[in-house]
Amino acid sequence: MSKSSVIWIVLGIILALAIGYGIAQIVDKTQEHLYNFSVTVWAPGDFACILSATELEGVKGEKLNLTITNSVSGGYDCQIFYAVNGLPADAVSFSVNPVKPNEASVLTIDTSKLDSQTTYTCTLIARADKPVTN
Repeated sequence: MSKSSVIWIVLGIILALAIGYGIAQIVDKTQEHLYNFSVTVWAPGDFACILSATELEGVKGEKLNLTITNSVSGGYDCQIFYAVNGLPADAVSFSVNPVKPNEASVLTIDTSKLDSQTTYTCTLIARADKPVTN
């Protein structure tokens, strides 16, 4: 076999390999997409809050109390965290917060921290907190 024949065979093999690699690259050009998602696991059942009153009145300097009782259903096993919108944070306190299922808390409003001759529209926010642990 001549030297030029060997060179042509080697060039042919190199060309065949290059073409094969190129085809493999074209065929293997799959697209990949990544998608993020979240998983939230809610406690079974539900809870409801019952307020001892929906309107409170008092004289500046008094402390007003509102009892919050929660009831649960369907095996609900999370603590319930309370917050109040519509009043200054330093004017409100809870006797227990968060509360366990079927536990009551007393919301105390310190009227000395509020303006006289003012009606405040407030919202009690009750949200699930961590599961109860013993």
